Amino acid sequence: MSTAATTLMPPRFSSAADVSALTGLSVKTIRRRVKDGTIRGVKLGRRVLIPLDAIDRPAPRADDYRPQTQEAPPWPPSTTRKPDPRRPAGSSP
Repeated sequence: MSTAATTLMPPRFSSAADVSALTGLSVKTIRRRVKDGTIRGVKLGRRVLIPLDAIDRPAPRADDYRPQTQEAPPWPPSTTRKPDPRRPAGSSP
């Protein structure tokens, strides 16, 4: 009787300093992202352990988070002035 043996790989974890070196982000940024939930991680005392599969997945594109811009008004603004109804026509300012 033969059965297929399945071997489960243990999860790979790394410290915030190691993830910082892998990603190019500062340790403080890694800790901040774990705290706000952007990166999965577990805090054990003062140590933060981050599963490496959270780092291996592709990051969202920056374009996904850029605010949509509205068309800017023409520049320079129009230089024509509306006539002042309090001044008589033809008088200079």
